This record gives sequence, structure tokens and C-alpha cells, in this order.
Amino acid sequence: FAPLLEEVYTQLGYTQTAQWVQVCHALLSWQEWHIQARAGLAPALQRWIEAPAVRQLLKINQYRGVWWFNKEAFDAARGWLLLMATLQILETEAPLRQSAAIMEAYALTRCLAEAEERSGYQVERLLEALD
Repeated sequence: FAPLLEEVYTQLGYTQTAQWVQVCHALLSWQEWHIQARAGLAPALQRWIEAPAVRQLLKINQYRGVWWFNKEAFDAARGWLLLMATLQILETEAPLRQSAAIMEAYALTRCLAEAEERSGYQVERLLEALD
């Protein structure tokens, strides 16, 4: 799927095609993140970051035995996750429920932001901060 997307984007004249394909691939691997997170944000995030596309997107790397993630990449991913949740909510939720559901998704992204601040950009500490 990724090579096909990359080819289409390239033919349409987009630059940084590989980056956009990576974002799409990573987001598609956690489409209902805001629903899965209700059972626990840390376990849901743990499963998501195990995907190779997500590890690349978040620029996760190991240095001296510690797994690190990139702040800017994580910040961007949070924005994409909120956008994806909002679009899904607008498509699937009843109109009277949409506002509350979007606010719930936003609250989850705030939890991610607060955990990021406490993590020192270490993956393990990020997950611990969400428990």
C-alpha cells in the first residue's frame, strides 16, 4: 500500500512524498486510538509505537540502552491524532454527541502532552507517565 501511495503523491507533484506516506501509514495503524485509549492510554500507545511505521514517524531510537523519541515528531503526531479522531467522530457520532466526543479526544491529547513533558523524551518514561 505504501509504495502505491508514494507513487500517486509523486505523480501529483508532491515533494517529501515518503514523509506523507509515513504519516498516513502510521495513522492508519491506530485509526480508533481515541476509543482504544478509553481502556488505558498507556497500553494503547505502547501497542501503537511497536509498529515500525510509527517508530519511524516518532523517530524512536536507542542510545546507551535507552529508547528516545523526537519531541517535534511527537507533537506533530498528537495533532494528527486529534484531527483523525475529530474526522471519525464527525462521521460516526450523533450530532448531539460530537462536541463531547471531540473534547474527550482533545483531553487525551492533552494527557499525551503532559506525559511528554514529564518523560524527558524517553519512551519508557512517557508510558509510565500515562499510567
